[in-house]
Amino acid sequence: MWEKAVLKRYKDKLDSPTEAKQYFFKGLLKCSHCNKKIKLIEDRYVCNDGCTSISKNTLIKLIFSKILWDINTLTIQHSLSDELSKIETKLNSSKRELKSTDKAIKRKIHEYMNNNPNIDITNLKERIEKLTKSKEETEINIQSYGKINYNLSYCLNNIEKFKILMFKINDEDVDYFDDYFEELKDLLNEFIKKVVLNNNLDHVKVEYI
Repeated sequence: MWEKAVLKRYKDKLDSPTEAKQYFFKGLLKCSHCNKKIKLIEDRYVCNDGCTSISKNTLIKLIFSKILWDINTLTIQHSLSDELSKIETKLNSSKRELKSTDKAIKRKIHEYMNNNPNIDITNLKERIEKLTKSKEETEINIQSYGKINYNLSYCLNNIEKFKILMFKINDEDVDYFDDYFEELKDLLNEFIKKVVLNNNLDHVKVEYI
């Protein structure tokens, strides 16, 4: 009889969910209801009292979004300004190139129209065709750079809206985080002191070191 009781005891231990050895935010999570630690048990983050139970992917997306949201707005503005400056340089360069190509095409057409007997007409036609193709490619670049310039300018002038779009974490992002778990885990532990949340996910507070 006692043998069955011992076997049952160990069977219950083997069958019960076990805490993952290493996982994101280990030792940093606390439940706002019971103030107990939140651990990853199989594929869910749960507190000791069971009042908080959140799927792994949901919690990772939520906290990474919160961390990214908390990044200093000035840092984002600086990054956007740098990109905007680069694209404006490319845009202006392409516009100058287009202007130069236009002049070259006009000169070649003028030469062609004059019927100068010393000019190789075949070579002249080929040159005009090449210049025309170059012009078309430059116009495409200008259009592309113009769109990027507009989007960057919009983001810079609407930084809060941009942050919402930029920091929306999806399942593919979570897979990427898993691939670089060790590097990200160490990085997170360097600047996160504690994360407090509840089951409804209406209260998420990240305390930084």
